[in-house]
Amino acid sequence: MNQSKEKDAEIGKDFFLQLHRITERLAKRHEISIDRSVDYLLAGSLFTAAHVYGLSIDDTVEVVQEIAESVQQDDLPSDTRH
Repeated sequence: MNQSKEKDAEIGKDFFLQLHRITERLAKRHEISIDRSVDYLLAGSLFTAAHVYGLSIDDTVEVVQEIAESVQQDDLPSDTRH
């Protein structure tokens, strides 16, 4: 594995762990299920990405699909994909 993939895996794992903690914390704070909290996380991430990219939601969904396909094809350690 080259340095870039190792760094990507490290960053991905850190984001996963932090987002997981935030999602659980917000579910408790707002007294909602973890599933509902994840719904808010996904929607918020999508809207944030659309804003940052300057794209429509539909175009942003296409970008997300491309990213998901890329991650699935990558040879990243399994503990960075959950």
